[in-house]
Amino acid sequence: MAVSKTESELRRVTRLKPNRGETRQAFLARLATAMTKISNTVWGSLSDRACRWTNDAIQIINRPKIADFPKPRKAKKRNKK
Repeated sequence: MAVSKTESELRRVTRLKPNRGETRQAFLARLATAMTKISNTVWGSLSDRACRWTNDAIQIINRPKIADFPKPRKAKKRNKK
């Protein structure tokens, strides 16, 4: 599978690659998590796209579960006249 320049850049600085059998989403989560451990010097050398992708990915990973919708109320029975 061909990877983007941004992904190549992030793989290079983290030295990560997908594990056999790992889903794409699991790898991307692992990559984003690994980016939180890089030095400020390395961070400063990254492209704007790499920084934006990392920030966006980390925000998504850290989101709490989305609350489910409230259960519908039972409709009141109307008396017909």
